[in-house]
Amino acid sequence: MSTIPINLLNLLKSGNNIAFRQFYDLFAPRLFDASLKILKDQKLAEEVVQESFIKIFTNRAQLQEDRDPWPLLFVIAKRLCLNQLRNSRTALLYRNQLTQPLSNVVEEHVNARELEDTIMKRIAQLPTQQRTALELSRIKGLTHKEIAVEMGISTQTVKNHITQALSSLRSHLSKSDYNLPLLLLFFFPFR
Repeated sequence: MSTIPINLLNLLKSGNNIAFRQFYDLFAPRLFDASLKILKDQKLAEEVVQESFIKIFTNRAQLQEDRDPWPLLFVIAKRLCLNQLRNSRTALLYRNQLTQPLSNVVEEHVNARELEDTIMKRIAQLPTQQRTALELSRIKGLTHKEIAVEMGISTQTVKNHITQALSSLRSHLSKSDYNLPLLLLFFFPFR
C-alpha cells in the first residue's frame, strides 16, 4: 500500500489543486513507467498519464480514504493503454490501405474493363440461342424456368445452352491471359 496521507485524499476529494499536484507528483512517475512498458512510446505514455489523472480528478469524489489509489490509477492507465494500442492498430490498417498505390487500383480497373469488353465480344459471337440464354441468365438474372418460358424451350434445353455457352467462353478465355477468379465473378455472379 502506498503511503499517502488520508488528509491528502480528503483535500483531493474536495478539489484542492495543491493536493492534486502532490497526488500527481507522487504517482505520475510510476504510472508513466507502467504505461511506457505497455505502449513502448514515450509520447503515448505521457498522454495516458495525463488522461488517467484527468479521470481521477473528474471522479475524485469516489476515492476512498481507506484504499490505496494506486490500483485504481493503474487499471485506468492500463485500459487507456489497451485502447491506445487498439486505435493504433486500426489507424495503421487504414493508413496501409490508403497508401496502396493508386496505379494498382487504376490498373485493376482497366483490366476489369478489358475483360468485360472481351467477354461481351465473345458472347456476341455465340450462336443465337446460347447467347440469348446466357444473357438472360447472367445479365438479366432470370432463372432457368423464366428463361425457358421467355424463349419457348424446355428448362433442360436452357441448361444445355448455358452450359455450352460457358464452355465456349471458358475455352476462348483460357487461351488469353485472364485470371480464372475474375471470370468466375462474371460467370457466377453473387445473387
